[in-house]
Amino acid sequence: MNNLFCNATKDVGATYILLDGTLRLLDGRSIMGKILTPELINSPRVDLSKVETTFTIGLPIKNSSMLVIWNLPNNSAKAIFLVDYLNNDSSPVLRHVLNQSQANRMGIDTGKTQKVFTNPDNYKYGPALSIFSGEFIPAKQLEIDMDDTETNTSQLESDLNTVYQDLQTIDKDLNVSKEINSSINNLSNILHETQSLLTVVSIIPEISGEVNDLKDAITVVQNPVAQALSASNRIENIVGPIRTKIGQIEPKIKKVDNALLSLKKAELKFIDGLDGALKCVQSLPISSFRTSLADKLNTACGTFDPKVILFNSKQLSLLNGIGKAQSECNKIEQDALSLVKLNVEINGIIGKLRPILDPLKDIQVVLGHVITVKFWCFHYSCSIEELLKDADKFIEPIMKLFMKLINPILKPLLAALHLNIQISLPGMGIINNLQVELEKIDLTIFTPLNNLINEIKGIEEFAQELESLEEQIAKLNASCSAAV
Repeated sequence: MNNLFCNATKDVGATYILLDGTLRLLDGRSIMGKILTPELINSPRVDLSKVETTFTIGLPIKNSSMLVIWNLPNNSAKAIFLVDYLNNDSSPVLRHVLNQSQANRMGIDTGKTQKVFTNPDNYKYGPALSIFSGEFIPAKQLEIDMDDTETNTSQLESDLNTVYQDLQTIDKDLNVSKEINSSINNLSNILHETQSLLTVVSIIPEISGEVNDLKDAITVVQNPVAQALSASNRIENIVGPIRTKIGQIEPKIKKVDNALLSLKKAELKFIDGLDGALKCVQSLPISSFRTSLADKLNTACGTFDPKVILFNSKQLSLLNGIGKAQSECNKIEQDALSLVKLNVEINGIIGKLRPILDPLKDIQVVLGHVITVKFWCFHYSCSIEELLKDADKFIEPIMKLFMKLINPILKPLLAALHLNIQISLPGMGIINNLQVELEKIDLTIFTPLNNLINEIKGIEEFAQELESLEEQIAKLNASCSAAV
């Protein structure tokens, strides 16, 4: 971390910070609170009267200085600048804080920004902030910014490729939606039919307990199944258009991917060329020729660097969007994969319920049979269902005669009926989740992708400008190399 300096023998109370290779007076404690970290503010001061190094005193950092943010229109990416005064006039300049690592080293608190710009063109650009001075600050600054650009390009290309693969997987996985829709529909129907039959046979005392338990279990799952069927029907309505969009956007993604690969190649070539030119010019002996090359190199780099900063900001915004799209793709993939497991569970329940339908239907038919018995000289007729519903319909001797006929009919049917069935579908909520995710897929996946696709012209133009500057620097390097 940077240091704050004082002088115990003179200028008592004055505090300096090392920037640009000079000691710059902090014009009042309030400016420290506006731009510096608490750690640096509260750190021990280095007493200049007790150090051997001689420092040059530079211009003060005025109390009106501040940290500002340059935001892109969508506010998703930013660059931080110090409003500074480098001449003895009132004209401020914007000085780029290159990255968080540099801010940490300097003791600059990037959380203390006071203004937000969408277009800072009313200000002039000054050199980037640096602790130490140097002859090639604009060129080195561009080299650092281009390293960030190349890193962003590589990440963007990688993430875009991942999303491309994810979309292909989603396109394939959504095939299961039709199958799961059919399975849920079959389950809904069989639950309803089973519930109706169970209600009919629940009058039989021997099985009333098991019947009511199974009815309760079915009642518990019927509402989630109905919700899942509704969600599945909506999914079926949007799967077709989604798959069409995936097919339409895939070739556009490949085109952008190729543009990013070309840009990455141009960036690496540029960084290598700039590094070579810097090393060559720095190796020259002090001369007017060296100064001329350095000026040309710094001018070219300083002119181009604001474009790099803006491009970096756009990249960060796009990376943020593609990152979110990637996350949403993962959610959809996981839910689509879970549908396969859920389909197995649904068909398992159908497989448990289907075997009891025929026995239940047979019992239902039998319950409608009319039985006739003779008691003394009288004949009594009644359906089995009526007798079971109203055991007091006849006097006990007559009921015994009825039951003597009913039991041989019912017992074989009841013996074939196995109602101890466990029904549980904890994963039905997945369908609702998938429906929600697919309904917002335009916003969460296609919009970020289209934002990137719409930047293809800007990517190609930036690559062209980069190649043009690389050619200029290559000529400077060639002139330098010839003089070595």
